[in-house]
Amino acid sequence: MRYTLLKLIALSALLLATTACGFTPLYAEKDMRVANGLSSIYVAPIPAPEKPGFQLQNALNDRLAPSGTPEFDLKVVLRETRESLAVTQSANTIRYNYKIDARYTLTQRGTANKWQGRVTAVSGFGVVKSQYASLVGEDDAVRKAVLELADKLEIELALFIRGARTKIEPVEAEADL
Repeated sequence: MRYTLLKLIALSALLLATTACGFTPLYAEKDMRVANGLSSIYVAPIPAPEKPGFQLQNALNDRLAPSGTPEFDLKVVLRETRESLAVTQSANTIRYNYKIDARYTLTQRGTANKWQGRVTAVSGFGVVKSQYASLVGEDDAVRKAVLELADKLEIELALFIRGARTKIEPVEAEADL
């Protein structure tokens, strides 16, 4: 009985400490500003590279759930690279890193307000004797990297809507991306 009482007191103290620190979930029910703000973002078509661009646009539309009249336009520019990671003695690459960079610009409609940022995702894939298996592995690496990129972009946009990100982030010239 006494042990249960001590556990209950400890749990109560922990809950009070957590609420006293100012922690609030990003998508709190009381504050629908973030969810409403995310749904007011129009995701412009992402032209190139074609397959990752299409996948990213679909993933962002699924996450942001655009509805009504958009208040913001999101433009994303992608750049993908493949880097040899493991090379055999006979100079055959057997492992690659797939890296995808996304530079984004969020523009508020009807104003000249723009917010810019950059996110990156990395995934790996192996090259084996079966060409089909290698292609499936590469496609899976691209899909995983795109989903990670969509997650990161959603968080960046939610933080912006919440007010945690208000300044314009410097972005390198297009040739540098």
